[in-house]
Amino acid sequence: MTDTKQVALFPPKAEPLFKPARYKVMWGGRAGSKSWNFCRALLLLGSLRKLSILCCREIQKSISESVHKLLATQIDLMGMNHLYRVTQSRIVGINGTEFVFAGLRNNIQAIKSMEGIDICAVFEATFVSENSWQVLLPTIRRDAPHGPFGQGSEVWVEFNPELASDYTWRYWVLDPPEGTVVIEINWRDNEWFPDYSRRQKNEMRKRDYEAYLTTWEGRVRRVLAGAIYAKELEAAEREKRINPKVLVDRSKPVDISCDLGRADTCALTFWQQVGMQHNAVDCYGNFGYDWSHYLQEIQNRKYIVGRIYLPHDAANEQLAASKSIKRQTMEAYPGDGRVITVPRTSSVVNDINAVRYTFPRMWFNEVNCSDLLTALAHYRFEVDPDTKEVADKPLHDWASHFADSVRCYVMGLKSVGDNKLRPQRNVPTPLAPRRDGLNWMNG
Repeated sequence: MTDTKQVALFPPKAEPLFKPARYKVMWGGRAGSKSWNFCRALLLLGSLRKLSILCCREIQKSISESVHKLLATQIDLMGMNHLYRVTQSRIVGINGTEFVFAGLRNNIQAIKSMEGIDICAVFEATFVSENSWQVLLPTIRRDAPHGPFGQGSEVWVEFNPELASDYTWRYWVLDPPEGTVVIEINWRDNEWFPDYSRRQKNEMRKRDYEAYLTTWEGRVRRVLAGAIYAKELEAAEREKRINPKVLVDRSKPVDISCDLGRADTCALTFWQQVGMQHNAVDCYGNFGYDWSHYLQEIQNRKYIVGRIYLPHDAANEQLAASKSIKRQTMEAYPGDGRVITVPRTSSVVNDINAVRYTFPRMWFNEVNCSDLLTALAHYRFEVDPDTKEVADKPLHDWASHFADSVRCYVMGLKSVGDNKLRPQRNVPTPLAPRRDGLNWMNG
């Protein structure tokens, strides 16, 4: 082990990876070699005994977005080609060790059914959702004599922190579970820190010290640069409008606002008006599924469904395999004025201002809407890295989908002349499944 580790060039802070612990967390800024340390240690441990190793990210749309390539590169660099066979989607050791790759968000139920995982390594875990952690962690439960050290399975977590409110930061660093080894590692801990990275670091430190602290030193921010709803979220926190007691009243309708996507994330936010409040009581987001999956998610929640707000492109027949998303939704939830297609916006900035105007009357269930709140905190305008000039359009990334579902809700209310309040209505419940099994979901 000693000779091989010298070839692998581990910094001293990586030594805990080679000692048993239920949870191992490595966090810090850029160029701290976290991913390299994980991959090399996993390969070394996997060469010593047969292990089943699951490598995860929150969102992984293809094998190219996994650490498959990084592991293959490390196999070459460490001269371990005689110990591992690399295929297009798998890495298998000659002793039976196997690396499996998965995205948590759209595979979490499949991961729940996996058995015999010795190490679950979660890469780039900054934005892993609370729901993903809650489902994943009980799944990794192999007892002794299994695991990398014969003492049971382990969970490894590596990430670059960003916001103080991010669940991964709060769970794994501020208040880690018992049995967690937490390792802070940054560029200065990397004995092989390259010169080009040093120049990048120094340039950012000179131009934007706050960004430097987050990017290179791993310091969390309270608010992201260019964050669109920063002040609104701070006010909601201060006024305690974000709390777990914002509960749904199941005797009254729940409205749903949507942002559509298949390759991108499709996001649903569930709303209920109570007096002057717009309560966000639930949310759901995923990718890679057709619209029937999301209709099923709506039905599974067993809410009384009121209005469903869809973006303008829901009428496009080409977004669905057979009929348009709007038509599918109207068949599932019939009723005059029940499915609302929100017109195409003429100004995203004006829409955002409308959301800001409505925000003081928005309340959020802190537990059910954790994904939504995380996305809203990270939703930001594009910022020029050199001039620091803020663009007039939002950055299209993972956070924009839930934010757009909120925008769809506010603009949907406006489109029906209802941007303030409306009385709750008696709305028919969803169609009951037919007894012959041929309902709208499976017929």
